Amino acid sequence: MAFTSTYFVNFNTTVFPTEFYGVDRSLSVAIQSVLCAAFLIGHVWHALKGLSQAPADSSKLTITDLDKKLTLIAGGVTLAIVAVSLILLNF
Repeated sequence: MAFTSTYFVNFNTTVFPTEFYGVDRSLSVAIQSVLCAAFLIGHVWHALKGLSQAPADSSKLTITDLDKKLTLIAGGVTLAIVAVSLILLNF
């Protein structure tokens, strides 16, 4: 949702008119992007931490090293896509 919001803040002149917010809203977009990345990383961190502290008898909640690696790879790819898209938004 925050990635969509970042795009929305950058291009929507109806809700964010240039008279009030100026033509260059790159600072607002940068702040929104940093908060988005921080919340996404925090979500993944706490999900992995919660799964690693699950009771040993609950086989449904255990996480393997492969799952951790795949989660980190997926998060890295997501952040890379977001970074590239934000760079392309500035052109």
